[in-house]
Amino acid sequence: MRRLALAKTLKVVAGKGGLEMFYKGWIAESLARAAREAGGVVTKEDFGEFFTVVEEAVGARALGREFLTCGTPCRWVARVVRFKLGSSVLTGYAVGQCWSRH
Repeated sequence: MRRLALAKTLKVVAGKGGLEMFYKGWIAESLARAAREAGGVVTKEDFGEFFTVVEEAVGARALGREFLTCGTPCRWVARVVRFKLGSSVLTGYAVGQCWSRH
């Protein structure tokens, strides 16, 4: 199988100015068009307005393993999961405190 359109897209993204092309250029337009045709609502402008926030991971140790999740705003998910696990699966096991990774 040859995926020429994907190969072209990956070459553009990997090249100089590739991120700009992905988020604001013809790649964003192509993805938005495909989404519209499939009944989606993503627009080219949505790609252009996208940004990433990099934060510390949040984790806890339990059952001899380390569990990690994202920080704020989904930090509450880790606490809910920990509460649910603590009230069922982890009963009787030592569960470490949640912590933020630097």
